[in-house]
This record gives sequence, structure tokens and C-alpha cells, in this order.
Amino acid sequence: MMADDTATSSPPEQDETMPTPPLSWRDRSLGFLALIPATLSLLLFGAHFMRRAELGLALALAILPLLFFSRRAWVPLALSPFLLGAALIWGKTATMIARVRVSIGLPYGRMVVILGLVAFVALLAIWLLRRGVLRRRFAKASATAWASAGAFWLTALLLAVVKVKVARPLLLADRFFTGAAWIEIVIAATYAAWVVEKLLGSDHARWRKRIWLVFSLIFFAQPLLGWLVDVRFFMSPNTLHLPIPAIIVAGPLFRGENFFMLGLFLSSIVIVGPAWCSHICYMGGWDLVASGRKKFAGRMPPWATPVRIVLLLVVVGAAWLLGQLGLSIFGATIAALTFLFAGLAVIIFLSPRLGVMAHCLAYCPMGLLASVLGRLSPFRLSIKESCGGCGACSLVCRYDALRPEHITRKKVGLNCTLCTDCISRCRTHDLHLTLWGRGGAAHSLQSSGVPSMGPT
Repeated sequence: MMADDTATSSPPEQDETMPTPPLSWRDRSLGFLALIPATLSLLLFGAHFMRRAELGLALALAILPLLFFSRRAWVPLALSPFLLGAALIWGKTATMIARVRVSIGLPYGRMVVILGLVAFVALLAIWLLRRGVLRRRFAKASATAWASAGAFWLTALLLAVVKVKVARPLLLADRFFTGAAWIEIVIAATYAAWVVEKLLGSDHARWRKRIWLVFSLIFFAQPLLGWLVDVRFFMSPNTLHLPIPAIIVAGPLFRGENFFMLGLFLSSIVIVGPAWCSHICYMGGWDLVASGRKKFAGRMPPWATPVRIVLLLVVVGAAWLLGQLGLSIFGATIAALTFLFAGLAVIIFLSPRLGVMAHCLAYCPMGLLASVLGRLSPFRLSIKESCGGCGACSLVCRYDALRPEHITRKKVGLNCTLCTDCISRCRTHDLHLTLWGRGGAAHSLQSSGVPSMGPT
């Protein structure tokens, strides 16, 4: 898009991640009153589960109203389903009580009226959340807000399935206090919504690095706490799992069983594709920091691709062979730690020198698998034909996927991890995330700071 085109376009929408305008004293007071039905409904919903001796779930519902202190647009969208669920529960309870009392000849009218009013208040709260003063209190519900609310509920539902269906306590909080996992689920879902909001914002490149590094710190802190403080901090209770990406594929081959982590990796690849390497991998965050010591991104040497293929074959073959030979767990741990320390050496010495993520591009076998299998994901980074080849994107690509020859061919390299750092750097808006390379921008973060969401 040329400069004269942008001058005639309509004014951009305010970035949803920016603070909303302050409210007047009158609006703050009316907003407080308008939030009473939603707060009361959530507290009563929690009391319903407390009566059933589910204290953890009751407390989780009781802390949800704290989200109203945030003025983010996704909050009403995320909490409205809870209110709808409360209304349905109270309606079902009223019906059940009426049937029981009719069967034994007792009056039921007053109880039905009370529960009906409680259900009505929950429905009223849903209506109020997007009306009047509350509509002014919360930011406009754009595509970003819906995405954040979706992340909230997807995280909550997936973790709830783990909580309810898995017999042993997989969620960390449940290992220390029975039922506390419900509070952990609310916290994790809230964090997921916040992360999505930041990653879809205009300053997404900076936030991605921060969020990724925090995730990596927490990931490594968990086994450290398990070793130093309490074994319940381990990923699996009383079991030490070395935080080495290669073990995702090497561990099951060595043991000949327990393919859960490999299955989780493959399912993640189907959903997010090679973005696993730029958002999820716990070693990649450190490699990014190391490569960032050089101001502009460099290039990987020609031997990088053959080396990473050989390393993948060696890791897979050695893991299977050592398992067949009956190598002890101690011996396997020493081999894994040797591989880990060699990878750390690559991060410390090679990545800063080259200015690219050498560990991810030449050493980690999971990086190669993510790049190849990531083609199963529908998301693609596309270069428009109008790209003039200024090379600004190449300067920030730490994955060596936007070399001049890639830009000339209008096709990104295999190493692309969909980190989207290049999109925010492109001043001509010629880089987009698309679905299978078709359609408009699925995530077009322009240098002007205005996000454009959703495939068109």
C-alpha cells in the first residue's frame, strides 16, 4: 500500500490493547451499581457448589467478579457464559424442587418464585454487561476481544476436562490442596485471554518475547522446585522430566511406551504449525535472547540444514537403539544431559555470533520436525506480489527465513516459525498470515500500530 493510499483511507480503529478513556464519577458510580447483578449471580452460583461440598469450584466462581475491575472488552464476553450457566442451573433446580414437592404434596410456589428471580437476575446481568454505562466502561468488543474470550474458554474447558476425567492430580494446585485446581483453571484462563490480547496488539513483537521468556522461566522453575523443594512440583508427580525438547521424541522411543508428550506435540503442530517453535518451545526463548545480542539478524551457514537432519536421525536412532540394549535410566539421563549442555553451548556461543537462533535452526531435532510437519497447519506467511524487496523484514527474522532470494521468489523459507515479527516491521503491508496462502490477512500488524483481525 502506497503512502497516498493510506492518506485517503478511513481513520484506523483505536488499538484495543490501549487504555480506554477515563469514566466520569457518575459513570463509575452507575457502573458499580450495574455490576451488582453479575457479581451477585456469580457469588450465588459459587454458593450452589459450596452446598455440594465443592469448595474449590465455589471459590473459583467467587473470584471471577474481580475481573470486572479490568476494563478489557473480553471480560463481559468471557463471563457471560458463566451467568447463562447459572441461570440454567437455577431454572433446573426450581423445576426439580417443584416436582419433588408436588410428589409429596407440599407447597412449592414460593421456592419456584425465589429461584426464578435468581435465574432472572443472572439473565439481566448478561443484558446489562453490554448496555448503557457498562458498554462505556468496557472497551469495544472487536475481533481481538472475541479471540481473547475464546482463549479464556478454550483454556478453561481443556483444563476442566483434565481436572474431571484424570484420576491422579495433574494440575499443580490439586497436588497441594484438593479442589484448588479450579482456582488454577480460572487464573490460567485469564492469563490465556490476556496473552491473546497482547499477541494480537500493535506491540505484539515485544510482548511475544516477554511472554515466551516468562513461560520458559516457569517451565524450568517447575523441575527445579521439584528437585529442591517438593517432588509434587515435578511435571508428573514424583517423576523428574528433563526439560529437553529432543526428549519429546527420544523418550518414548527409548522407553517403548508413554507417547503422550509426542502426541501432544503433534496435535499442537496441527493447530499452530511451526509457531510451536516461536511461541511454545521452552528452549527457544533463551535462543531468542542470545541471538538478539546482535542488533540485526544474520544468516545460518550452508551446513546448518544437513547438520540438523543428521542430528534428528542420530537422536531417533540412538534413543531406539539404547532402549533395545537396555541402557539404565542413569545412563540415559547422562546422555540426555550431555545433549542439553551441548545445546546450551550453541545458544551461548553460536547464536550471538550469527545473530540467528542457531540452536533452533541447526541443533534442535524438534525444530526440524516442527518446520516440516507444520505444513499440516492451515496458517501460512505470505508475501504479496507488490513487495518491493526493501529487506526490512530480513533484519528482524531470527529464523533466517526471509533471505533476499526468498523475498524475490515471494516465498518464505522452510525455517519460518510464524513469529510474525516481520509483519510489524513491513511498512508497505506486504506480509500477511493467511489460510493455506489464500485470502486476506489473518493477522496483519502494521507499522502504524493498527491490528487487522480475521481472514477475509
